[in-house]
Amino acid sequence: MTPLPKASVVIRTLNEAASLPRVLRALNEQNVCPLEVIVVDSGSRDGTLQIAREAGCRIIEIAPQSFTYGYALNRGLAEACGEVGISLAGHAIPLGHDWLAELLAPLTDPQVAGSASRQVSDRVWQRSYAMTLADWMYRQTGWRTAAAVRMLFTNAASAIRLAVWRQTPFDESLASCEDQLWTLLVNSAGYRLAYCPAAVVNHSHPYSAHQKLACVWRDFKAMRRVRKLANRQIRD
Repeated sequence: MTPLPKASVVIRTLNEAASLPRVLRALNEQNVCPLEVIVVDSGSRDGTLQIAREAGCRIIEIAPQSFTYGYALNRGLAEACGEVGISLAGHAIPLGHDWLAELLAPLTDPQVAGSASRQVSDRVWQRSYAMTLADWMYRQTGWRTAAAVRMLFTNAASAIRLAVWRQTPFDESLASCEDQLWTLLVNSAGYRLAYCPAAVVNHSHPYSAHQKLACVWRDFKAMRRVRKLANRQIRD
């Protein structure tokens, strides 16, 4: 049996004191332990950093005005010592003791560049209904095309082969959807991606209706840029 690759966990945080202890406890309870936990924080003022320090995490602090998802994740992955970097939002809580093992299993194949967790949420109306539908189709109807897996790939809870990431880091100029651009680029380079329905995280935001609509609009604009950037970079 091929051993699982060694993993470094990178957690992006901003005022995650309410959820970070649950995330760290879930990581400590995994049957496969990560090599390290790196917290990339963009200006927390609620005790997040104290929680991370007391748990023995390595901490990287970045200026709030410099934050993008791609920049924060690139900073953390650059410090990782594992073969695989685990991208985890500070409020994405792994469920079950085999979460990390399930997420890492596809990366025993060297042609797999990354894998993504299934996401569930206690706040039903906060879910991405497009991803919820895609997840249902993947699990129930066998819709398992490369396009389906790209749609389900999100850095809220993903595994990234660091050798591939060094060739293709995340775009730091995008406000969001940096994971979607990355999937297009690594697919075009001949790598595959995996979706792991058995690796589940509880991921939700306490957004108001206005905040939720703002995020949808942000992602819509970002995806327009993603398509342009992907076409340009793949062509070049």
